[in-house]
Amino acid sequence: MTTFDYLLLIIAVIVLVYQLRIMIRQRKNVVIPGVTPNRKPVMIVFGLIFLVALLRSQNLAQQWPVFALIIAICAIIFCTGCGLGTDGIYSGGKFIDYKKAMYYDFDTRSKEGLTFRMATLTKECAMRIQPEQRAEILKLMEQQGIPDFEAYQKKVQKSVKTRQEAQQRKKKKK
Repeated sequence: MTTFDYLLLIIAVIVLVYQLRIMIRQRKNVVIPGVTPNRKPVMIVFGLIFLVALLRSQNLAQQWPVFALIIAICAIIFCTGCGLGTDGIYSGGKFIDYKKAMYYDFDTRSKEGLTFRMATLTKECAMRIQPEQRAEILKLMEQQGIPDFEAYQKKVQKSVKTRQEAQQRKKKKK
């Protein structure tokens, strides 16, 4: 194995441990289960990438640990379900803590049904839910103090307006 293979192996082990931790926490903490959206297309893309990597590999006998770990990581991501827990949202191998969440939203435009989304400034988690779960989710979001998307937009607009006014006052003083 080359240096790159060892580096890839180390990264794969770290990701595997991280995904296992999320999966274990999710099993204990989920109170409102959901379904990961777009699971089938993502599985097809992962399969194609793995197939291309397998075909382009020169020596599979030496590189099998890397491929085995990548397969294990993909399997864990697909086995990890999604749902709202007591500490945040779990969705397809990702986690957002309620303390870091900026807003939530319900999306009804999808063909798959009702989709719940929660986002931070840098990432978003989504899950498909049953319409009867909406009331439970709203109650949980209110308890955690997370605003919906419209309230978040108003808050951001107010903040921007306040900054602009402060800059204008600063310019007038000069």
